[in-house]
Amino acid sequence: MKKLLAFVLVAVLAFSAVTANAAPSPEKLEGVISSATASDSKGTAVKVVLTDATSDRSVYNSALQELKTANGSDLKIVDHKVITLDGAGSPTYPLTVELKVPGLKASSKGYVLFKNSQGTVEKLTATVAEGKVTVTVNELGELVFVTDSQTVTDINSTATNKSPQTSDTATPVAVLLLAASAAAAIVSVKKIRTAA
Repeated sequence: MKKLLAFVLVAVLAFSAVTANAAPSPEKLEGVISSATASDSKGTAVKVVLTDATSDRSVYNSALQELKTANGSDLKIVDHKVITLDGAGSPTYPLTVELKVPGLKASSKGYVLFKNSQGTVEKLTATVAEGKVTVTVNELGELVFVTDSQTVTDINSTATNKSPQTSDTATPVAVLLLAASAAAAIVSVKKIRTAA
């Protein structure tokens, strides 16, 4: 009975160590826009604040579908932000807003959908360059950044604030669990042999 129990415990620990190590790393889908800068129609710098949006994204579904129809079904929303003025002031619109997206390439697909103060979503004309996308807005508000899977891969491979991958911490834990399992098996076998 002790042999069977020892075997089952070792098997469970070994199996959990192997499966923990085999878990795939998640694709980064949120927070690709790291910062924003803006200037008004006169070229004067305008201080803006970029925050994560908490509202429902369903308002963008129709515009996203139109983008997919025109540019490929592989498109998805990868960031949802609100851009506001940093402090008081009344800039002269339109504003040119530069969104920093580490890992974005000049050849990347990148689209910005903007929800205006009336709640209407519009596709902004976006200029994609290395590490940034530039748009012009007539007011500040809520926006989403839309791109394709290849661009998400590019962003993930070069982003400085890349989230830890599952296997980064699972491998040492798996090795530790496997070593503990082997040690427990050896001790159990030695105890069973000395008792017999």
